[in-house]
Amino acid sequence: MPASERVAPEPASLRTRGFATFALVAALGVAGWLPTSYFMSLLVREQLGGGIAGAALVIGTMHLARSIGATVTGRWVTRLESRGVYALGLAGMTALMVVLVVTPDVGWVIVAAPVAGLAMAFFWTGLQTYLIEIAPESRRGAAVGLIGFVVVLVPGIAGVAQGFVADAFGFRVFAIGAGTALAAALALTLGVLPRPPAVRTRRLAAGISFVRLVRFRGVAAVVVVRIASTVAYAAMILLAGPRLVEVGGDLRAVGAMTLVASVGGAVAQLAIGRLSDRFSRRAVLAAILALAVPATAAFGFVDSVPGLLVVATVWAVAMWGINTMAVSLCGDVAPSGSLSRVMVLDGTAYSIGAVIGAAVVFATAATDLVTAFYVGAAAMVVGLAALPLAAAAQTPAEDET
Repeated sequence: MPASERVAPEPASLRTRGFATFALVAALGVAGWLPTSYFMSLLVREQLGGGIAGAALVIGTMHLARSIGATVTGRWVTRLESRGVYALGLAGMTALMVVLVVTPDVGWVIVAAPVAGLAMAFFWTGLQTYLIEIAPESRRGAAVGLIGFVVVLVPGIAGVAQGFVADAFGFRVFAIGAGTALAAALALTLGVLPRPPAVRTRRLAAGISFVRLVRFRGVAAVVVVRIASTVAYAAMILLAGPRLVEVGGDLRAVGAMTLVASVGGAVAQLAIGRLSDRFSRRAVLAAILALAVPATAAFGFVDSVPGLLVVATVWAVAMWGINTMAVSLCGDVAPSGSLSRVMVLDGTAYSIGAVIGAAVVFATAATDLVTAFYVGAAAMVVGLAALPLAAAAQTPAEDET
């Protein structure tokens, strides 16, 4: 199908060529990126000699750049189609893989981290905005859940394979495989992925800003939930692998954890998405947050490999469910014409939480590997308290550029 052709899905159907192509592109993108983020702390510690603190600095720098860069560039990024934004993200992540392949030490990774952070912002903003644009409103939860299934399952399968590769051949070969998947996703995005349906927008009036958009109660609540949940996510990304090794696991066990967590999380996405279309999305998200709190805390005190694999599965069900519901809620609470701006805010909030989580890890890694898990669990209690405010916007905002 020509890339220039605008393809609109059937009113209530997800069985379209455009949606299937998007699922394939999303699968390749996350297969390249998410396992890399899961293994980043071990890569920096084992291959580059940077330690857990060095890994926290890399992840924190990336997410700080993502939060600042996404906001600063948000005005002109919203002028682009979501497909173009997604392509920019894939290009930046592919470049990071090249750095990981050729760099001799952690210093170069830290230098590349800000660019990688901006690429992350484009990657997730483009992916999520495109998804909401092509999904029928009545099946928004199911659409996000279906893509969530792909986004969660594929990295788990890829993570197992890449865990064996890293164990046998080292992290540079690992990075070559990840970069190949990202480059393939970029090629398909530019050459095959259909343009999203035209979205009606009005010109953004002078003075409208991200700050004003946050004044909408529903938008602000989703931002708080995102920040709170990704404090815990950062702790897991940085410490789950080292924690598993600490209790007797190896790199293959880390890959196995990625797989079992992904299978459980992926299967749950389908049910979560459909339930949210039938019942209140806020109610479903509240239940998931209530599950995530003890699952995050448990990673701090469970001391066996099998136990951590079980906890990781429960945690993945909850955390990916939070992502599915947060993306769906962004579509619900976004004032008229402001969807891509709300998605930029969502990505910024995600990275703010990750920066906070990375800072906690950086401050405590030398003495304790478990404090960050407890801080993450406490943060999600704050998100749960803010959730009742996540109501749909009643007053349309002046539209974006």
